Amino acid sequence: MMLKYLPKRQQFSYNGMIARTQLAAIDNNENAGRGQAVISKGNNAGEARYRRSFPKAHKRWVVKPIMQPKTYNFLLELQRGVLKKREDGNAVAQVREVNLPQNIASEPAPDKQVTSKILE
Repeated sequence: MMLKYLPKRQQFSYNGMIARTQLAAIDNNENAGRGQAVISKGNNAGEARYRRSFPKAHKRWVVKPIMQPKTYNFLLELQRGVLKKREDGNAVAQVREVNLPQNIASEPAPDKQVTSKILE
C-alpha cells in the first residue's frame, strides 16, 4: 500500500509524506476485512474463487484465494470533509516543524586545504 501512495522514485516534503502515509493507512484499514470472492455464474455459482500461482521460492504450484474487489468509499468522505473545511474557512494547512540536524557527522569537517595536503 505504501508504494501506491508514496512511491520511492518521487520526492515529497515532510508534510506530504505524513499525509500520504496516513492515506495509505486509511486505505489499508478500509480494505483489511474483505471477504473471499465467489463465483457468480455457471455450475459452480456460489463457490469461493481461487487462482493458481507458481512462486519461484517454493518451486511448486499453490492455490491462493481471490478476494473481493477493493472499495474506495473513504475517498468520497475525505473529499467531502476537505471541501467542507474549505467552505467554512478552516482549511489552514498545519505545517509541522521539523528539527533535523544540519549534518550527521559527530565532528566538524576539516579544512579543504588541510585535507588536500594530507592526500598529496
